[in-house]
Amino acid sequence: MEMSQMTACGMKAAFGLFVCADCCMFFLIVWDGVNLCMLYYTKGCCHCECYHMNFSFQIASFGMLLVGTIIYGSKDPDKIGWAFWFCLTSALLCLIVGIMWCMTQQMKRFIKGPASGSLGGMNAGGFGGGLDTGMAGMTTL
Repeated sequence: MEMSQMTACGMKAAFGLFVCADCCMFFLIVWDGVNLCMLYYTKGCCHCECYHMNFSFQIASFGMLLVGTIIYGSKDPDKIGWAFWFCLTSALLCLIVGIMWCMTQQMKRFIKGPASGSLGGMNAGGFGGGLDTGMAGMTTL
């Protein structure tokens, strides 16, 4: 079977996006593994969470997987099979993992209390600095 030039170009673009998304996720796995090992061996001397980097990579991977799946499905609709549905499921799972990670980080900051670090004086913690800030509509504990 011979593909047309446009279909072949679309397939290359889709698989290029799949590879980029996989590289982002692999980098996140390695990064989180290194951070966990550093926390274990140094007993928590590094308090950097790299929140924005992790969430940005999750959302970028979701976007690349979704766009790659759309290109793959639109350029060769006759071959929509398990690979298409697998990639679409991967994109949705990547989005779900990103949202769950964001929610757990916000909950961790909420439980921890007031913000600490360089932004501590600016009420930069989760939910306006925690429970004891006396925000309007919230009771202080």
